Amino acid sequence: MSNSQIEVTNFNESNLTNADLTKTLLCDSSLIRTNLTEATIQECNFNGSFCRQAIFTNAYWDWNYADAIFHETILPNGDIENYHYDISEDVKSLQKRYDSGERNFTFEFCSLDLTGISLRGSTLYFMGLPESQLRYADLRNCNFQSSNIQRNFFDFADLSGAVFKEAGLADNSFVGVNLSDASFKGAYLYEDNGHGCCFDGAIFCRTIMPDGSIRNKGC
Repeated sequence: MSNSQIEVTNFNESNLTNADLTKTLLCDSSLIRTNLTEATIQECNFNGSFCRQAIFTNAYWDWNYADAIFHETILPNGDIENYHYDISEDVKSLQKRYDSGERNFTFEFCSLDLTGISLRGSTLYFMGLPESQLRYADLRNCNFQSSNIQRNFFDFADLSGAVFKEAGLADNSFVGVNLSDASFKGAYLYEDNGHGCCFDGAIFCRTIMPDGSIRNKGC
């Protein structure tokens, strides 16, 4: 991978142990729970990349990570780093409810910053919720059935196993999202009227599409 240009890519949970990333351009990507143990990371550019719980144990690096985002990231010396990770008040409030055991959430007609939130296994009912941020969120096995979700940003979120049955999805961004085992059966994606969603770089694996077909692109 050395001397490569790799941008806007989902490396979540990838095993890059001993990888040679010398002079690699790896910007605006997601490295959630990525294992980079003993990797060679020199003269690299990770600008804008999100490194939640990434593992850099014993990595050989000389790069400046000033523009990367670290959350519970393990550095080469074993230290835990949180850098440039600012938790919004929206996340603090909802995460507290989730951590106390609540699993049913309704969102009505307001814009929220839920970047990086973890609501795994919850039932999430959206009523509009325009232009909200759910980038890098852990939404595995969440149920969005019959929700009306418009103009939201799910970029690099983990939506594996999520259910969007009969949901209305207009103008949403799913860039780099993991949609493995997700179901869009009966969902309306607005693809015929210019308000379709962006799935650039998304991972489809055993994903059920609105017509019931199975899509595999990234298995």
